[in-house]
Amino acid sequence: MKKYIQIAFLFTSLSLTACGSSSGGSSGTGASGTLSAGFAVNCASCHGANGGGGRGPALGGNVGSLSSFTATVRSGRGSMPSISSSSYSDTDLQADYNALK
Repeated sequence: MKKYIQIAFLFTSLSLTACGSSSGGSSGTGASGTLSAGFAVNCASCHGANGGGGRGPALGGNVGSLSSFTATVRSGRGSMPSISSSSYSDTDLQADYNALK
């Protein structure tokens, strides 16, 4: 698990550097808590490490209901790809929803 977190951190750092995104806040924290490694791997390169936006929109306070957030993540929207539960667990998704709402 520790190796997975290190890889996720490295991937996120490289992704943010590559797209020139500025997260505008402390890395890895949403409006009310810490975001998951699943968010770091699947979402941070566009939405910022803290969900504050970048290439994709800011998410903090703008996530709607849990069911709509889940549907958007699982099905994608516009240029956002769908993300399967094998890549981003339901547990991480729900924890991130709670941190971002």
